Amino acid sequence: MDDEEEEDGTGRTTPYEAGQIMKVYVENFMCHRKFHIDLGRHLNFISGRNGSGKSAIAAAIQLCLGSSARQTGRGSNLGKYIREGSENPAILEITLLNEGPDAFKPAEYGKRIIVQRTISKTGSTYRLLSRDRKLVSSLRSELDKMLKDFNIYVDTPCCILTQEESKRLIHGSAKEKYEFFIKATGLKLLHEEFIAGEKDVEDCVANMARAKPQLQQLKEDFATARTKAQEFEALDHIDEKIRHASAQLFWDEVRSEQTVLDMLKVKLEKHKERVQVAQDDLDNSAELDGTQKDAQIKQLTNAVDGVSRELAEVVEQKRRKEQDGSQITKQIGRSRVQLDTIEQSRKAHKKRLKEVTADLEQEKERLMQDADKAEREIMREIAACEEEINAARQEGSNLENHRKSLQDDQATMQRELKRVGDQTVRDQSELRKFDNELRAAQQSGGRDLVTKFGGPKVADLLNRIKQSQNLFQGPVIGPIGSRVTIREGCEKWSVALETALFSSLRSFIVTTVDDRNRLFNMMKGLQMERYTTIITQAKGPRFTTNIPAMDGALSMVDALNIEDDLVFNCLLDQINMDRVAFVDTEKEISSRFVERVNGEERLKFGLNRILTTKAVTVSYRQGNEASDNNRFHLTNALSTDDTAYIASLQESLQNAQRVFADGQQVQRDLNQRLTATSGEIRRLDDAARTIQNKLRGLDKNKRELDSRLQDAQDAGKIDNTGHLEADIDTIKGNLDTLNFQFDQESAKHQTLEADLKACKTEIGHMEKARRELAEQNDAHAKALTDFLTKCNSNENKVANLKAALEVRKKQLEDFMATAYEKQVENLDEVLRVARENTAQLIEDWRGEPIVLSAKDTKASLERKVKQLQAELAEGKRKANLEGYTAAILADRVNTAKASYYQKKEEFSIIAKNKVSMEEHVLESKQRWEANFMKIRSQTRKFFNEYAGIQGAAGTVEIDPVKEEMSLIVMMDASDRKTLATDVRNLSGGERSYVTLCLLLALGHVTESPFRLMDEYDVFMDEARRNDTLNSIQKHARRPDQNGRQIIVITPNSLANVKTSRVVTIHRMQDPVKQSAHGLQQQTL
Repeated sequence: MDDEEEEDGTGRTTPYEAGQIMKVYVENFMCHRKFHIDLGRHLNFISGRNGSGKSAIAAAIQLCLGSSARQTGRGSNLGKYIREGSENPAILEITLLNEGPDAFKPAEYGKRIIVQRTISKTGSTYRLLSRDRKLVSSLRSELDKMLKDFNIYVDTPCCILTQEESKRLIHGSAKEKYEFFIKATGLKLLHEEFIAGEKDVEDCVANMARAKPQLQQLKEDFATARTKAQEFEALDHIDEKIRHASAQLFWDEVRSEQTVLDMLKVKLEKHKERVQVAQDDLDNSAELDGTQKDAQIKQLTNAVDGVSRELAEVVEQKRRKEQDGSQITKQIGRSRVQLDTIEQSRKAHKKRLKEVTADLEQEKERLMQDADKAEREIMREIAACEEEINAARQEGSNLENHRKSLQDDQATMQRELKRVGDQTVRDQSELRKFDNELRAAQQSGGRDLVTKFGGPKVADLLNRIKQSQNLFQGPVIGPIGSRVTIREGCEKWSVALETALFSSLRSFIVTTVDDRNRLFNMMKGLQMERYTTIITQAKGPRFTTNIPAMDGALSMVDALNIEDDLVFNCLLDQINMDRVAFVDTEKEISSRFVERVNGEERLKFGLNRILTTKAVTVSYRQGNEASDNNRFHLTNALSTDDTAYIASLQESLQNAQRVFADGQQVQRDLNQRLTATSGEIRRLDDAARTIQNKLRGLDKNKRELDSRLQDAQDAGKIDNTGHLEADIDTIKGNLDTLNFQFDQESAKHQTLEADLKACKTEIGHMEKARRELAEQNDAHAKALTDFLTKCNSNENKVANLKAALEVRKKQLEDFMATAYEKQVENLDEVLRVARENTAQLIEDWRGEPIVLSAKDTKASLERKVKQLQAELAEGKRKANLEGYTAAILADRVNTAKASYYQKKEEFSIIAKNKVSMEEHVLESKQRWEANFMKIRSQTRKFFNEYAGIQGAAGTVEIDPVKEEMSLIVMMDASDRKTLATDVRNLSGGERSYVTLCLLLALGHVTESPFRLMDEYDVFMDEARRNDTLNSIQKHARRPDQNGRQIIVITPNSLANVKTSRVVTIHRMQDPVKQSAHGLQQQTL
């Protein structure tokens, strides 16, 4: 007999459905440490006291088969399902039957499918295993496909009826019952499917309406662009001549620069001859035994001179800046005095204006006489005056706009000057740091490993640790770089090893949290906490490593000598050094150390990353290759070759010096630009005052002309108040001037105060730099003095010859740096520009220089280009193609064409999708209506049948329009007085029994291979509970339920239920605290 078939006790063979639950196993889940239960294939009762873990079985089945924490009704956080007090994750396993015609991928999984879900405090993962526990898939999509094939929907109440769903069904309203019904029978999914389809059709119609005018516009744009391109082709031959002549202009500049370089080559040879003569003189002289001494003196002298120059430059900069500050302070004082003077003058003018205005009003009342003027002549004079006034006002407006623009530029430059000043101070600090590290390395020969990996302050830190050793609970080891060396023969991996270790090289190791806090406070006192890491590593023996043989690759463990077990274990924990390897090139990685697993690429041998000799790091993340080039400055610190380490420090020092010099140059440039801008603003203020004076004169003239015109128009009346009106106009004009001067002076005053503040900030930075340089200069001078006192003699002749040689070499170097090399760079740059521009100007140019004749001068070529450009412009003007080029027009044609055909294709796709969507919506709606009618009919039939088992009768009313469902029942089929149209009016036991009848009826219209009901009977009395247990057993024994699995969880007694080949009872053990082996169930 096959595994999936069994006799039902009558001699008949019962087939079982694929997807039934064979076994449930949990670990560290809810109240269970470890627990498993083997379920029967028919009817399973699970009983036990509260707290014994019954409902945990239902929750485990839900979660393992894809439900979220919220859907179980026990909270929304998966982490809360992990057994309290456990640090390990929770493990859930469900074993499903996978036999028969409905089996899912039997060739891969076999006759059983094991679904495993691991829940940690940060998330969860799925694994699908075969019968022999081999991993087949870890994808959630694979689980969803399997559940769909088995018709398992754990979120529907007909598959798993939780306590919350049971309460909602018993006590819920008609709408809640309807929601339960369509969800349990799967009708909700069908309804949502055709509703979503109708929405998609509406969106598609809207998209077509929007796309149609866009398509027509794109078609017109394409035709227009193509016409323009065709017209332009006729003028292309003139453009070719222009491009060729323009290219010749670039090569004329190359010819000029080459001529200059040839002249400099002659001078260069003369300088080389002088150097060789000086070198021969030195070689012919007997050199004394002071070579090393001279080199040391020169090194110290250069150090003193370099710092002295920097100090003098900083002092001079500070002096100039203090002078600037003093000058600004004086200007601020003068500005304040000027503001007070202007304000007093304004007050006096306002008072005088008030007095003259009063006199004018009195005079006007008594002065009137006739006047005979030529009106037309006066109007012409007024028009001319108004034109001059408008021109002056426009000029003043332009000056004001220019002044505002300059003020904005001035503010921007002041902010930039402050930023550059701050950065220069930081660059100077970095320069001193590299200088100190280089001197320390040169004095120790590069052998001081502690200083290499900790910086200058690490020696002070180690002294403090030594003095306070009794305060630490365990050893303090560091920096790690001083405890690690490269094994013999592995020198070529020095830079790659430094890249892999990087921040770990400066780290310290402690064994307790208290030691970590104590060490951190020491570092904070030395200002080392920002770039030194403290690692807490538990004590213990050296970890064992299992490194596979990797032909052509070197493991990091094999490349390093690490004597200290604590350091070895720390590097294994922190950077997984047993999962890091080294090869020569990236090509070797892709060809020999990459494999494909489950469709994703990864590194072989369990490696996390592989580095090359050039410090390129290659790793794989989610199947994708990641290649990182080193972004940090490396110093070959791990190399046993100290010359490479010192050379790296020297290069860092040179780079820092270059950056610092560039910053100072930027400061000087900004100061010069600020000075020039301030001068331009003052010039604009003077011009504005001149224009204001001019406007006042013009306004006065116009008022006089207006007065004359008014006199001529008035019938013989004359006004002798002109002198008073003139006084008023003069006073108003003076007031306008004073107001303008006051505004200008106020703006100037604010600018001066901002300049003074910025100046003081820079002086503070310079004073700090001066103090640091003075300390450094004193140290260098003392070292030089100490060394010179040890010297007994000096070889003057050799020194003089060396000095002469150095002078010659310096002259040669200066010539090379200032004249020759600069000219070579100029020629290279001009040649590069010529090649680039020629390649752009002349199509299919092969790279050969363009030959010029003697007549092809710069002036003649420029005239030629201008003539051709004029000819081309005239042709474009006639064709209305100004501003276009062939490339622009071709690009427009291609763009318009691509846009038109793309939009046309999109429109066609939308139209096809609309037809397909409409067909799908119609099909979905018809399927929903047919399934609804069938399911409603069968539900009514079986509901009445199960109610009749206990002498009742009933029907199910389902209204899809109102979305309501009602259970109508007569608890006594022979007595209509027992008719109830709302089950909420029944007793608790009757409601529960009627609800069970509905659930059993729904079991005939759903196709889930198993059904689970969790504590559905909590509201029943003993008699009603026994009736329901009998109904469930009869339901399970029905022929149409053969092969279906039912799981019932109850806290109540099952004394009246007998076990058989159909019925299996599982009694949970009573909960026991602190059980050593967790809880085990007992199967009868």
